[in-house]
Amino acid sequence: MKNKNLRAIIMTAILAAMSIVLGKFLQIPIGDSFRISLENLPLILASFMFGPILGGACGLVADLLGCVLRGYAIIPLITVASCVMGIIPGLLTRYVFKKDTTLFVMISGFTSHVICSMIIKTIALHMAYGMPYATLIPTRVLIYTVTGLAESYICALLLKRNFIKKQILHA
Repeated sequence: MKNKNLRAIIMTAILAAMSIVLGKFLQIPIGDSFRISLENLPLILASFMFGPILGGACGLVADLLGCVLRGYAIIPLITVASCVMGIIPGLLTRYVFKKDTTLFVMISGFTSHVICSMIIKTIALHMAYGMPYATLIPTRVLIYTVTGLAESYICALLLKRNFIKKQILHA
C-alpha cells in the first residue's frame, strides 16, 4: 500500500514539474497579456490517473512553484483555479461518468477548462490587473477552446498507452 501511494505522489510531482515547464518556460506569448501553453495537460492527466485529490495537489504545487521560479505574483484565485483544474476531470470520470472513454475524458477535460481557464482565471485577471472583460473574454474563450480540446484529446490518447495504464493500475 505504501509503495502505491509513494509511486502516485512521485508521478504527481513529475506531472507538476511538467506543468511548470510547459506553462512557464515553453509558453507562446501573444502580446503582453496573453499566452498559449499546454500547462494544464499534466494537471488533467494527474487527475485522470490518480484522482481528484492528487490532481488538485498537482495544480496547486505547479502554480505556486511556477510563479516562484518565474518571479510572477501569486494570485490566490488563479492558484485556486489551477487546483480545481486538477480536481474536475478526476471527479467527473470517476464519480459522474464512471468511465474513461475518449468522449468522457474529452468532456471532463474541456469542462475543467471552461470552469477554470475561461471563467475563474478570467475573473482573477480582471480583479488583479483591471483588465477589461471585453478584451479578456473573447481572447480567452478562443485560446482555451482550442487548447482545452487539444489537451483533452491528448489525455485521451495518453490514457490508452500501456505505460500510463500501468501507472494507473499501480496507483
